[in-house]
Amino acid sequence: MAARQVDAQAPGIHGIAGVGTLAALNHRNQTGEGQKVDIALVDSVVASLEIITQIYLTEGRIPERIGNRYESCYPYDTFEAKNGDVVIAAANDKLWRLVARVMAQPELAERDEFKTNPLRVQNHARLKAIMEAWTRRLDVDDIVNQMLAAGVPAAPINNIDQLIADPHIADAREMFVDIVHPIAGKLKLTGSHIKLSKTKTGLRTPSPLLGQHNAQVYGEILGLSGADIEQLTREGVL
Repeated sequence: MAARQVDAQAPGIHGIAGVGTLAALNHRNQTGEGQKVDIALVDSVVASLEIITQIYLTEGRIPERIGNRYESCYPYDTFEAKNGDVVIAAANDKLWRLVARVMAQPELAERDEFKTNPLRVQNHARLKAIMEAWTRRLDVDDIVNQMLAAGVPAAPINNIDQLIADPHIADAREMFVDIVHPIAGKLKLTGSHIKLSKTKTGLRTPSPLLGQHNAQVYGEILGLSGADIEQLTREGVL
């Protein structure tokens, strides 16, 4: 199997290294030849910049801070609602016409300054003010439901208690599960974000107690006798 070299430790890089390892493994399966997978944290950060680096490479312009607005299409931004904030992501002209229709202002899509995506990006501040005059009159859920029904990507911006109470995330996706710890008692923990169709993932046991599996590891796996384990324990080795 291909070796893996990871230059730094971070939660995100493990997934990237996994993809690289699978690619090398697929090559090995096809050719019989293994290879080294070299993943650097700095390379991963550069790749995650996506359009930001490309703007400089194509335009020679250094992008500035723009909040939650997307640099290359509009309206793709957060908007203030009556009871919170909402994301509306209209990444092309077709979706923008749907947004205007949901707002009951289809004429907006035909205005010269908003007719095409480059024009909307150029005039984003003016368009955001018009859209927020509409979104501020509605609850977040009303906006999201109307946009989704029309085929426009939209979502609420949740705080943590709303996230944990979300039935799709908590129940349908099983991202918060109950488990009983022998000392701490009943706990709610974050579930597995990896879902497999054949081998179900999940939390099977709570975190182990200190030394809980010593007998299994040193006895069953390493082959030490009970007397050996007791002696190592007395000597402070275990």
